[in-house]
Amino acid sequence: MQTKIDVLNANMEKLKQENERLATTNELNNQAILKLSGEVSDLQLENADLKRKIQNYKRGVR
Repeated sequence: MQTKIDVLNANMEKLKQENERLATTNELNNQAILKLSGEVSDLQLENADLKRKIQNYKRGVR
């Protein structure tokens, strides 16, 4: 029969492993967020460029 200390140590080890897994997941998520933020910035620049081109086109047509 396991003692309370053995049970607590086993639970602590499980918690440490879960914490490591969550830390890894968190790091991967942070990297994905940074990548998406960069993509959003690129799309915002592209959008502004397209809006400017549309305005220039409208001015040229009139």
